[in-house]
Amino acid sequence: MVRRLPVLQNSAPEDAAAAERPKGQWIAIGAGFVFSFWLPLALVAVWLGRTLAGGILDSGDPEAVAQAGAGARAAYAAALVVPALLSFGFACWAGGAVVGRFGGSSGARESAWAATLAALLAAIVAALGGGFGSWPVAILTAMVLAGLGSLFGWLGGRWGLRRRPT
Repeated sequence: MVRRLPVLQNSAPEDAAAAERPKGQWIAIGAGFVFSFWLPLALVAVWLGRTLAGGILDSGDPEAVAQAGAGARAAYAAALVVPALLSFGFACWAGGAVVGRFGGSSGARESAWAATLAALLAAIVAALGGGFGSWPVAILTAMVLAGLGSLFGWLGGRWGLRRRPT
């Protein structure tokens, strides 16, 4: 005969505090998580993008850039941009997963809002720091990051919701 011992499930006071926290706070917490996940990933993405782009076109030689065809310039731009976008998308997914898993009453919608807030704050900081050539480029970048962030944040939130204990 197999004996089974009862498992006591005590809920910690931190769990109760997290469950009572307003959804707006989870949006801000999620945006902070997105930034903290994105910064190291962005460093790797910049290195990877420069490595990939260096194999396509030598950006240090202005004459080579001027003589390059449209396809080579497009491949060069894609090699620089795609790793950065992938790192941001993964950071939004991871931040959304944290909000979805531990966010109390928050869910995928708040995860998407957290990633969107992080995208807009990143675009504002880059624009104020002179990271964009013009305001239309800044607005387009903010829109692309917000769309990508909200999608991946929502997906991460859905994933985190499925991992909640029952």
